[in-house]
Amino acid sequence: MFTLRFLTVPTIAMLGFGSTSHAAPPLNAGSLGSATKGHTSNSNSTLTTALNNLQAIKAILDNADHDYGGHRGAAVKDIVAAEHQLKQANKGSHTGGKKASGSSGNSGKMAAGKGSTAPSAGSSKKTSGNQLSEPQALSDAQLAQCITKLQSTISLIKNSPSKSGGAISELNSAIVQLQEALAFSKAKRGS
Repeated sequence: MFTLRFLTVPTIAMLGFGSTSHAAPPLNAGSLGSATKGHTSNSNSTLTTALNNLQAIKAILDNADHDYGGHRGAAVKDIVAAEHQLKQANKGSHTGGKKASGSSGNSGKMAAGKGSTAPSAGSSKKTSGNQLSEPQALSDAQLAQCITKLQSTISLIKNSPSKSGGAISELNSAIVQLQEALAFSKAKRGS
């Protein structure tokens, strides 16, 4: 498995991270039962897409190399809380009460998978000699991309027929934290 910190912003966009095409499939014009099934399926799909977006955003934030005065970490915590809300909403929309796909019960740590080299949110990312391995400008660009993707995810959730709990509020808080992180970075550089 590779880590995202070695990907450039254009590469991330090319991989579809910046994609905003989330068109919902049309509902059948048949019986009410098929429309209801389409509604549930569409709702699950929307929530699953939102959860996948949040996992990708969290992975990028977890790999950010620079100090952002605690704001990056606070944004990750807000995203984890939003994920929890969406998993609960997704779980509630399944029949049989099964866990939502991707639900790992990991209480806030990134579900990086077995054998992954991705660090957790609190790990040190400095290389030997106390140098940072990623240019500040690249790290800042990744945070800015995360803000855009969070805004897109909020729009996706708002257009979902499912209830999202407090996910939208949590994601708005994450956006504020990332904006403060970028302001912190700018002030730290003296620009």
